Amino acid sequence: MRGHYELTLSNGEKIPMRFCTWSLKRFCQLQGIGPSEIGEALSGNSTLDAIVNLLKSAAEYPLYSQGITPSYTDLNVCDWIDDMGGVASPKLQEIFKALSDSMASGL
Repeated sequence: MRGHYELTLSNGEKIPMRFCTWSLKRFCQLQGIGPSEIGEALSGNSTLDAIVNLLKSAAEYPLYSQGITPSYTDLNVCDWIDDMGGVASPKLQEIFKALSDSMASGL
């Protein structure tokens, strides 16, 4: 299904993610921006913060949708990025593709 991504870490832990209207709303909350500023946030001076908040938002959706309050921190998300090989890694590019696909389909 579009907008879904399952991140598998090197220790075997799986983190389901969903890019949807709610996760973008949550991302905007965390960034303190409006929807029209999403592109700038992901390409401007605070890009790393935006990437972390985007992944955190997508990972929170599956938990909130089941009535579970997530406890992910920025540290957790940064560890996931490091585990994937960093901000320029192919795995992170796969996640961005899932986001792009979800937006192209209208979320």
